[in-house]
Amino acid sequence: MAKIFDPTRKKYIELTPEEAVRQQFVRFLQSKGYPITNIRTEQTLFVGQKKFRADIVVYYRQKPIMLVECKSPKIKLSYDTLEQIWKYNYAIGAKFLVLTNGKNILFCKIENNQCKFLPEFLSWQQLTEQSGSDS
Repeated sequence: MAKIFDPTRKKYIELTPEEAVRQQFVRFLQSKGYPITNIRTEQTLFVGQKKFRADIVVYYRQKPIMLVECKSPKIKLSYDTLEQIWKYNYAIGAKFLVLTNGKNILFCKIENNQCKFLPEFLSWQQLTEQSGSDS
C-alpha cells in the first residue's frame, strides 16, 4: 500500500482514505498559520475507561483548543459524526470542534455546552485571539 509522510508524527503512514483526509487537513491548518508543533495526529484519549484516538488535536498554551475528526470522503457528515466528536471532547474539553471528510468542513465553537457553527474557518491568529478573550 502507498504511504504518506505525517509531519506531526515524523514518519510515513499507510495511505488510507481517512489518512489522506487527515494529512490534507494538517496541510490546510498549516496554510491558515497553525504551527505544526501545535498539531498532534492520532492522539490517544480516554472517555471513562474507553480508549479512543482523536484524528487531530490542536494545542494552544499546552492545552487542547481544537479537536478534529476526519472521515473518508465517502462518509457524509451527519449528526452521528458530530456526536462522536462531541463524546471525544468530553476527554479534553476543546473550545473548537471540526468535522471534515476532505470535501466539507463543519467548524463550531463550544459555547454554553452547545455547538455554535461558524461561517468560516478561523486562522491561527483569529483562533488564539478568540481563545484569549475567553480565558
